[in-house]
Amino acid sequence: MMQHLRKRFMNGRFETKIIVAFCVLLMVNMLLSSLSFYLYANRSAAVKFQKNSQDILRQINLHLEEKFTGLTRKVNAISSNLSYMTPLQAFLQDERQDFDPVLAGKLANTIFEIETSDDFVDSMYICTSKYVFDDYLTTRKKHVVFEDTEMYRYFVYKPWETVAWFPAMENPMYESSSRIIPVVYRQKVNGENVYYVINLSQQALTKYLLSASEMFDNVYVVDQSGKMITDFLNAPSVPVQEQLLSMSSGDGDGCDLVEDGGRSYYVAAAEMNINRWRFFALSNRELVIQDLSQVRLFLILVNGVTSALCLAVILWMSRKLTAALSALAEKMEQAEDSHYEERFLYQYEDEVGSLGSSFNRMLDTIQRHIRALEEEKEQVKEIQKQKRRAELMALQAQINPHFLYNTLNMITWQAVSQGATEISQISNSLGRYFRISLSRGKESIPIREEVSHVKSYLEIQKIRYKSKLNYEISIPEELEWYYTVKLVLQPLVENALYHGIHVKEGQGTVRIYGEIRGQKVRLVVEDDGEGIPEERRLLLNERLSRGQVDSETGYGIYNVNNRLRLYYGEEYGLQLCPGPGCGIRAVLTIPVNATEEMVNYD
Repeated sequence: MMQHLRKRFMNGRFETKIIVAFCVLLMVNMLLSSLSFYLYANRSAAVKFQKNSQDILRQINLHLEEKFTGLTRKVNAISSNLSYMTPLQAFLQDERQDFDPVLAGKLANTIFEIETSDDFVDSMYICTSKYVFDDYLTTRKKHVVFEDTEMYRYFVYKPWETVAWFPAMENPMYESSSRIIPVVYRQKVNGENVYYVINLSQQALTKYLLSASEMFDNVYVVDQSGKMITDFLNAPSVPVQEQLLSMSSGDGDGCDLVEDGGRSYYVAAAEMNINRWRFFALSNRELVIQDLSQVRLFLILVNGVTSALCLAVILWMSRKLTAALSALAEKMEQAEDSHYEERFLYQYEDEVGSLGSSFNRMLDTIQRHIRALEEEKEQVKEIQKQKRRAELMALQAQINPHFLYNTLNMITWQAVSQGATEISQISNSLGRYFRISLSRGKESIPIREEVSHVKSYLEIQKIRYKSKLNYEISIPEELEWYYTVKLVLQPLVENALYHGIHVKEGQGTVRIYGEIRGQKVRLVVEDDGEGIPEERRLLLNERLSRGQVDSETGYGIYNVNNRLRLYYGEEYGLQLCPGPGCGIRAVLTIPVNATEEMVNYD
């Protein structure tokens, strides 16, 4: 049935299809715009709640951090006051003295003053290895010492810590019905640990949070390990607690949403810097977005009026468009018969005009592509030739050099055993040369191995050229472990020998050195040979900068340059500069952070 209706629709008049299509689009647009606006209003309400929530949580944070920082200052004031520290040091050093009534009285007064001056402080005491100082007003639990508490064990396992905040708990040292939140400061006095224990009142903290956050249904506080700091009657369920702990804290432009007991709640989160406590403020979502019901009625009214107006415009536009589209369809049919010279002429710049212009441009593009295809035929032929040459070179490269390397090792030992020192040196250097050339199949090797490779080559050439050749290698130690594409120095040294030193009268020198400039490593091979004409050098540099290859002249330098550009990018490669005397300086540049993994095989 649906297939039959669809077929009738598709075979109907084009004008009818336009009307139906535009009506469908109108309805979809109406629904999407209404939904988008409603979601935007919903999100706006959530963002407003988030902003207000963050402002309130920020104020709570500032107030609590000021309170807690004040406690730290009070502890530091005690530890820096000589009237306390001098007798305390003497007390701890005197093995015969178990109690100092004067010191205990002073500390009791100070502790009592701290307890009464701050509503958040439930109690305080100072623990040493010999005695526990308190206000003498709180009853201590029998047979309980500070070393048995979780607080003491914390510093045993973390001796580097000086301050520790603990979750809400029953008072482990003193008889008390109220729950406390301990914060412990550990300091060294004459090499001994002194613990300042301040017990915050969980009830006072809860009371403050409820009074400071009236816009929220509830505020939860957890420590950095996820344990509850405050107790509320309607504590969140375990799944909700897991959701809260997974939320990010701090400022944001949106609200997280959680479900608890069939209700949805917006959640704002914040975190204290001083102790990494996290605050979660929950507000009923229905109360936050209750004003959006009027927005829904307004959207329904606006969409009804807009739909009627748009329907009238659709009927008129469908008739106007049909004639022009029929003419365009005729031109397209002519183009199907390869009449690419036909063009659609239309005087207006509406959608049909835009479509006709696109059709005309398409015909122009087709004609250009036809001409381009003819040109590409010749290029394909050349590419096929290059491909065949590359395949041949790949087959030639499959000759296994391991056999030659092993054979050279055998020649070296034979030459040593027969006293042929010079032959031994040549075969040994050539063996090292092939060993580094293999590099276990790697394309990228450390610079020190590349230098060792070219050094083996120069030792062989030194024996050949005798006193005519000198060479110097100066690579800083910090460059030796940078990576480079292998076999880039030897072709340059070979060029220096055959085109510079070989044709020079008298002795010649090849220098190899490296340096870092900015974010690039420069490896330089220079000679003081005959060199090349300046115009020839400039022509070679121009070809190198474009990545060209000229197998007739200097295939080796083109190979080195193109491999560097392929592996590291076109900003790296080879350049030829004037060298000492009439010689040439060949400069390789690679990235300063080049590694073995940087080789690009694409």
